[in-house]
Amino acid sequence: MALQKTVSLKNNLGEQTIVENAYIKIDQVIFNKNKSFGIIQFKKSKDGNVMTINNFEFESIVGQNAKDAIAQGYDHIKSLPEFAGAVDC
Repeated sequence: MALQKTVSLKNNLGEQTIVENAYIKIDQVIFNKNKSFGIIQFKKSKDGNVMTINNFEFESIVGQNAKDAIAQGYDHIKSLPEFAGAVDC
């Protein structure tokens, strides 16, 4: 799973770059029973190079019917204002 959305990313010089239909993928989640931490990769396309990464954290849901860690991570980031309008891809 991944998301697509037009985003504005800051480069190493502090300049903003608009990336149309950026490919946004959770690369890793460290899942703990109370709080989990994740890493999001931003690419120009699915097979493109990683342009930047962001970290995020969310409250974990545990239990027999809980979603897996990556699915919980996507549910969380899709609830954030900066990912409003992102579509699954």
